[in-house]
Amino acid sequence: MAGIIPHEIDNLMNLQVLNLEINNFAGSIPPQIFNISTLRTISLGGNQLSGHLPSNMGLFLPNMEKLYLNFNHLVGSIPMYISNASQLTLLDMSNNYFSGSIPDNMGNLRNLKILNLLSNNLTSSGMSFLFSLTNCRVLENLLLGINSFISGELPRVVGNLSSSLEEFSAPACNIRGSIPSEIGNLSQLIYLELGGNKLIGQIPTT
Repeated sequence: MAGIIPHEIDNLMNLQVLNLEINNFAGSIPPQIFNISTLRTISLGGNQLSGHLPSNMGLFLPNMEKLYLNFNHLVGSIPMYISNASQLTLLDMSNNYFSGSIPDNMGNLRNLKILNLLSNNLTSSGMSFLFSLTNCRVLENLLLGINSFISGELPRVVGNLSSSLEEFSAPACNIRGSIPSEIGNLSQLIYLELGGNKLIGQIPTT
């Protein structure tokens, strides 16, 4: 399928799942989609979608559980109000051109299990967003890699991330300094990827 996503889609007021992934849809995402409060899953990955996300995205998605926007050409910042979609368990915004800061209120997504921000142009002073993510107590997969403007040292608070965390991936993020020993607190961690950074010092014995 190709073309644009019609704005009239908001007439489907009982819609719970919208899956248009892996097509050739182009243009911007109609902001009306994010006003359909019954939606539980939006899957738009693998298209040619472009433009900005609406600044109020998240305000009217009380039932949203899974949001796939990966592999498109989306730009601009991650809307701060995404944290209002409190039922989100999966947020995949990878492989786009998002820029600006990673919101420091992502920790409001208390049900979040998978956060994938891989391969964008995102920034974060001192990786401050990690402090907020310590509130996501069921987080299992955190993918941040290939955001070369994140920079800063990996803070000790990384050890306070979810005890359920199995994957922490942050290659090519311009992370500096040493790996904090507190990372050993992540007892369920299976996959740790920190290649292509500017780390120094010894690998913690923990």
